[in-house]
Amino acid sequence: MALKCDVDYVHIADEMGIDITTDISAETGVLKFFDTDIAQIRPMAEALGLLRPRLNIAEAVALPVEDCWF
Repeated sequence: MALKCDVDYVHIADEMGIDITTDISAETGVLKFFDTDIAQIRPMAEALGLLRPRLNIAEAVALPVEDCWF
């Protein structure tokens, strides 16, 4: 999926010939095939750019800011 994000001509399909997207959270069938889920692969998926990193609000509140709007 990471390769498909970077290169236009890479296509990945499942056993039925349906194209697999680069939206890893929507590809639950692929994750089940590999006997995994989003929680297990989240760190690697974030590192590869397939998922946005989670916002840790506890860290955001602890940072010194001039403006409290977000």
